[in-house]
Amino acid sequence: GLFILFFVVFCCMYFHQHVLSPAFRQFEEDKRESRRRMDELQMERQQMQTELSRLADVCRNESVPDAFQTFVAGIPTLTKTERRIFDGYAAGLRTREIVEQLDIKDSTLRFHNKNIYEKLGVNSLKQLQQFVAILNSGSCSAPDEK
Repeated sequence: GLFILFFVVFCCMYFHQHVLSPAFRQFEEDKRESRRRMDELQMERQQMQTELSRLADVCRNESVPDAFQTFVAGIPTLTKTERRIFDGYAAGLRTREIVEQLDIKDSTLRFHNKNIYEKLGVNSLKQLQQFVAILNSGSCSAPDEK
């Protein structure tokens, strides 16, 4: 009986030292990393809100730039598929998510992106997202939906 008790205690100590303790340490490390990443994301969000406010102020206080007017005027010219892609970007989706959501190939998305950029007069996804942010802020008028 004493041997069995010693064996059970030994197994518990071994299990704790070699399984539970490393798992707890990894959990704590992951928790710290998650908090660090959350802090980074909150900082990035704050920077984006600041940029949005700045762009909205530009839109409110100055004449609307020609590029933004071209952007707004181009939205109704998008095809149904281009509009779905545009709406995905406007909702904050990443290209991989749009490809999966629409069940299209990367090359198809690139083709549509080229057409969207051309119709909206933008040069990059970042510029498209900045103009969408201005539209979403309500500071400038959006095109009427048809």
